This record gives sequence, structure tokens and C-alpha cells, in this order.
Amino acid sequence: MRYLISLTFTIFALNVHAEPLIQRSCSGPLLQIIDRSTSDEVQSRWQDNVMDPGSRRGLVQQIVSDLPPLQQAAVRRVAFIDRSSGSNTYVTGWSPTNSHQDLIYLNGSLYSESNLANSPAAMVEMQHTLVHEATHAAAKLLHSITDADVPGIFVFQPDSTLWPEDCRRFAREILNSTRIKGGLLQEWTRMHEALEEVGLTADYYGDDWQETQASQAADDGFMSPYGGENEMEDMSEFASWAETGHHFNGVPQATREDFACSRMGGYSGSAIPSEFAAAMTKLGFLLDLQMISQSGYNRCIASVGSHQLNEEPVSSAIQVVTGEPRTARKVLSDEVASWMGRREPSGNRYFYQMDAQGQYRIGSDEQGWDETPVHASIMIDLHPASDDDVDDVSWPRGIYQLHPITPDGGSTRFILEFEEAGNETFWASSGWILITRASNRLIRGSVVVQDGIRPMGGFEIDNTSLFHATYYFAMKK
Repeated sequence: MRYLISLTFTIFALNVHAEPLIQRSCSGPLLQIIDRSTSDEVQSRWQDNVMDPGSRRGLVQQIVSDLPPLQQAAVRRVAFIDRSSGSNTYVTGWSPTNSHQDLIYLNGSLYSESNLANSPAAMVEMQHTLVHEATHAAAKLLHSITDADVPGIFVFQPDSTLWPEDCRRFAREILNSTRIKGGLLQEWTRMHEALEEVGLTADYYGDDWQETQASQAADDGFMSPYGGENEMEDMSEFASWAETGHHFNGVPQATREDFACSRMGGYSGSAIPSEFAAAMTKLGFLLDLQMISQSGYNRCIASVGSHQLNEEPVSSAIQVVTGEPRTARKVLSDEVASWMGRREPSGNRYFYQMDAQGQYRIGSDEQGWDETPVHASIMIDLHPASDDDVDDVSWPRGIYQLHPITPDGGSTRFILEFEEAGNETFWASSGWILITRASNRLIRGSVVVQDGIRPMGGFEIDNTSLFHATYYFAMKK
């Protein structure tokens, strides 16, 4: 079931180490465009099919130089392969899994020099293919430097020695900033399954993606039907279409499949509907991973939440917003703090918590309004505690259901404690926290409250102003 709720975004910004944005990619050897004389650089099964790039050499070099930073670091070799005969002649490109994981193959028959010279559609489609396959290579680069189990989709552990040391160092900085030491695909899968559990995306289609309509894929939280096949294609379709979709504008006969971006581009409301939750979470994760550019992210989300999502918070605060269009109501900017770890030294769960204090306006038009001090708290249950260090636990990312207490001692909470009006203390008893950005620099998300209680008053709250407000969070060091 799809929940018909409006997600209105809270914002968390957290500079844990006060570190700058990771902007440096890596150099290493120059990109190698393989030709007939260097055909031994490719897998043996393709060596006889290597084509000389000719005029395509410069095109590929330009496309790779414009890739997002992590893909640019991951792609070290590109080869054009003659696939004019045999099976799968329609395959546009592919990325090896059992070896040569820094190499991208392009179908040199589809993307022949003459086709590229005479068909604008072939040109933009090759650009999309290269970004798509480069995203696969970037995922392999990240997995090559972790101790995480090898995802079954990879078959073999990627060989980290394929990439120069400075490229591995750059990838390690991204891995540390996003705290995905447990593995990129493992975290993507966890994030996707949590969204699926509350009806905000669907299970992967597998081979059935070929029978899936574009509108259904967008409804299910995928960029395209092909992106719904599995985790790797999901990631690569979001990255490649966010980066290249705009190049397809006005190009006749070009097959464009950035359906999630197109749907968001047609939205004009100031709240963010639930149907975009999965897409915005995946795009935000890719932006934190430097697998899409800021401009690609902005183009894809279009005007959705643009007043909140395209600008960094300038101060530490919780901003309470209400009304339509949404306007500022109050700012809680005192003693803003956050932490991550066990609540007690012997606790069995890891948590992330953010707190802020300030003045809150409570009451009604009929009974009058009062200002009262308030302490706002967000607590997110992250992970069962184990012998692992907390540094191995990922930042909160994706969707978390609000549960004041669970049988295993977990608790994901949103609380407003009114210090001078105890019967107005509010605990959200159901709803969601959705986090779309999570790195050492920035944590950003939303709180949707569906129901709550006043524990001091002992009765349920129904249709109060607490449900009609949006709580924007920002924390900066």
C-alpha cells in the first residue's frame, strides 16, 4: 500500500569533524582508450573484437573528464568492441565483474564513428551509457577498499590494485564521510528495503523489468524500468539520468528514460509528497557519494523542496514552519547538539540523537496563544550494538518509523518537552523520519507525525497544531 502523506522536510546539518567538502578526485595514469595495438588490455574473450577508436577517442576523453568525481576516479580504461554479429548485438555497454573492473566496454557497432557523426541520438545515448557503466565501476572501487562481504551481484571481490593509490585514498575519504564501511550495496539495499516496508518503493523486479511500464517504475521509486532490475542498475540509472537527461532535450529518436526526474519536474507544491521519497533519498545518497554532481541533483529534483534542499543551512537551529505556502513560525536555536552511540555503556542499540531548545508558541485562536520554553529531541534507532566500534555504524539514512519504544529496547522518537507546561509535552507515537542526505558534512531529512500522546496529561492528541507544523532542523559546527 502506498501511504498518501505529504513529506515536509526537516533539515539536519552536522559538521562532525568540521571538514571541507571532498572535492579532490585523483590523477593516476591518464585514461587509456584501448585500440587494436593494446587489445591485450581487455579480457581474452573480447581481444579479437577490439576496434580502433579513431575520432571517438576525443569524445570519450571529454565525456570522462565531465564525469562526477567518483566515476572519474574509477574509470581507467575504455574499449570499443565490435558486436555486429553474435548474441546481444543491442547491448550498448557493459562493465566486467570478475576482472578488469576499472574498464568499460562500449558497443562500437552501435556507436560507430559514422553513427556518432550523423546521429545526435547516438551521441547522447553513448554519453548516457558511459555514465551508467562508470557508476558500476565507481561502486566496485568503493567495495574494493572495504572489508565488507562481497555482494553476490559482484561475483568476485573487486581488485583494489587496479586503481592508483590516490584514487583509493579519495574513495576512502568518501567511504569514511558517508560511514558505509559495511559496504555500499549493503547500505543501498538496507535503505531500499526500509522504504519498501512502509510502501514508498517496491521490491526489485528482476527479469520482469522488461514488462514494466515507465509510469509503474516511477510509482515504485525507480528512475526507469531497467533501474528496477536490481540494486546496481537502480544506482546506475539514477546517477546516469540525473547527469545526462537534459542532453536528450529536443534530440529526435533519442530514447529518454529519466522518468523519476520528469515526474519531479512537473511538481509545483511547496510540501514534498511521499511519492518522491525514494527518489530523493537515492539522489541524496549519490550526491553524498560524489556519484552525481550538484547540478545533476538540482536538475533532477527541479523545484521540489528547492527552497530547502539546494541551500546549506547557515546556523544551528530547529525551524518550525506552518501554513501553505510554508512560512517560518519559530526558530529553536539554543543549545543545539547531537551525538551517536549507545545511550548507556552496556546498551544493546546504537542511536543518533539531535536536541535543540528555544521558545514555542502553543494554544489556539479560540483560547489564545502563549510562549513557552521547549526542548525538541530527535532520536533514531540505528543498529544493534555489537563488538564493532561505533565508527563502523553508518549515519542514519533513508526512512525510520517513529516508535517510542520497541521490544528489543530500540526507540525512534520525536519529542517536544514544554518545560513550563508539562501537560503539553508531546511524544510522536507514529509517523516517520526520512533522511535524504547523510555525511560528515550534512544530515538532512524530514519528520512526518501521524499521531502522538501527551504523557503528562495522559490522553491522546488529535488534530492539534503540532500535526500542522513542519520541523526543519539544522546543525552546524
